[in-house]
Amino acid sequence: MSIGQECYHHGRTWVWGATPTSKSYSQTFTQYNSRINQVGTNIRFALLSTSSNGLFVVYKRAVTMDYVDPHNQERTTLSRAFLVKFTYLFDF
Repeated sequence: MSIGQECYHHGRTWVWGATPTSKSYSQTFTQYNSRINQVGTNIRFALLSTSSNGLFVVYKRAVTMDYVDPHNQERTTLSRAFLVKFTYLFDF
């Protein structure tokens, strides 16, 4: 499992990843933008047959956080998406 963190001027980015086998991987990408109080999350899972060929499943979500007080945070979902993609490269 690999964990990384990057800091930007107006937010933070966190990336977590795991590779259970040589033909599959999962990755989570979370980003916080302090300028507009928005959190975005992207979860990816891939089953590969060869390099860049295979099934990819992605769930992404963006929420805004309006701080009412320190103990009661209200979150509003801005967008959600569930994507499934299959790629296969033809050999000509």
